[in-house]
Amino acid sequence: MDQHAHPAIKGIRYDHRLPPELWLRICEFLCSHCNYGPRPLRQIMALKPTRRLWSAKDDWTLRALCRTSPILRQAAQKVLFHACYFQSTHRLLGGLMRFIRSLYECPNLRHYVRLIDLQAAGFPDGVPVFPIRADFDAAVSLVNRISFQLNFICKTISIEEALTQLLFRLVDLPTLEEVNLHIPQIWTFNSLKTWMASISLEGQGIKSSPSDKIEYRDTYSMSSVRHMDLSLHSDYEHTCRITNKKKCGTRTPASPVETLLVDIAPHVEVLCCSAGGLDNLPVRPELTKLQLTVEGPWPRMLQKLMYGLPSLTHLNYSSINQHGPLSREIIDALGNHRDKLQELHMGMGRLV
Repeated sequence: MDQHAHPAIKGIRYDHRLPPELWLRICEFLCSHCNYGPRPLRQIMALKPTRRLWSAKDDWTLRALCRTSPILRQAAQKVLFHACYFQSTHRLLGGLMRFIRSLYECPNLRHYVRLIDLQAAGFPDGVPVFPIRADFDAAVSLVNRISFQLNFICKTISIEEALTQLLFRLVDLPTLEEVNLHIPQIWTFNSLKTWMASISLEGQGIKSSPSDKIEYRDTYSMSSVRHMDLSLHSDYEHTCRITNKKKCGTRTPASPVETLLVDIAPHVEVLCCSAGGLDNLPVRPELTKLQLTVEGPWPRMLQKLMYGLPSLTHLNYSSINQHGPLSREIIDALGNHRDKLQELHMGMGRLV
């Protein structure tokens, strides 16, 4: 047994007579994500993304079980790969590489992934930590090799964005249940969008540009995702910081990553994103909780958005300036939701 294994399993005797369901439950007990209860509403609707507690020993224990027997390996792999969780920016490259390599070499693992939670922006204690050259070269080599084998053209200036797109390309999207991303605002996911659009249009027998508005096929839709927390990291250099109601030519920044992920998640119930990710005015009849961040003018969009959210009960609205919808406009836009709305938070002209 691995020296890093959880104390609870050291020295236990393997009994092949136990049913696989029981071994799976034991493995879930060893996973801190599976044993972390539902987040309170205040945390779900908080402006800054909340992250689950995670123990580094989880991987060691479950990996040790994978080396014990075929039955234990099957149970432990389901738990080990059900969450792609990397919360440290300086460890993202190496951890994501290993995770992607495993999914590529063992396709059966792709169906186990239920959660993608990546911290790909910001630095611990505000101090930049950059990957070593060897990790960077290895990541570039991995992306080139797998992209070539999958015929997935991955063009981006950021190796972290390339790896993240490759991750979404490899996982079984319909089995995902939760997506949490804290990423740079300059990311676009253009390669992933182009691939998904071409596959969808090919299946429909349509020849069109990937930029056209299309309906993604169910095979490439995150139909099981109920919780989506998308946070964009930006230095706000293109955002007006004036807090009063002066005329400003700055527009709400587009967010192609958020737009793509919201478009392919038709049954999301809890959503945290920026206004730029909702420019398509998606219809989400099952959405009940929305946290919306506005960084500039968003003329007549909020009221149109509300028409597509008939089940909305909780709204958290924040703006870093007063160029977006103000209190009266928000109240008017929520006119059809007054009987259903249970909670409303508004922050004007500042980050809260």
